[in-house]
Amino acid sequence: MNQALEHLRVWEHAARTQATRVLSSEDVLGVVTTGDIFLFVIALRNVRRAAHLVRVVAAKSSASAIDTATNAFDLAVPASMVARDVIEHFDEYTRGKGDMQKADLKTHRSAPLHVQWVENTGEDVRFSIGISQRTLLSLSVADATAAAFNLRSAIGSAVFETLAVRRDASD
Repeated sequence: MNQALEHLRVWEHAARTQATRVLSSEDVLGVVTTGDIFLFVIALRNVRRAAHLVRVVAAKSSASAIDTATNAFDLAVPASMVARDVIEHFDEYTRGKGDMQKADLKTHRSAPLHVQWVENTGEDVRFSIGISQRTLLSLSVADATAAAFNLRSAIGSAVFETLAVRRDASD
């Protein structure tokens, strides 16, 4: 359990650190910001993976609270898994052969379009991905960072509350 919680802590910290870099970047050409966004998205996905690990190893009594926290994260950051997939498999998506593009290959004569871009609003940075005819996917760095922090906090509370109840029961 301690190792699982440590993974959650480390990846949430990594996501927060990358978010700080992204949100404070003054990179005019977008190269630094885009690289940091890529690292942010990977860290964000690993926050979710670490949350799943905690769920697997946690006591059954904390499962409901962990599931609630995880579902809230998934609702707040629905594009996180797809964004990570596109970033990790950039070579396939660039060639029109990414997982989300494969079905489109059967219905189109040319390789499905794949574009991604970063928008800085001054208060937030959004990473967006467009893939052929699919709905535009967009991820707010500020919102995703808050969701990761909330996930880590809620899971930590659920696990420690369960441990406290077990300790009290054994006294």
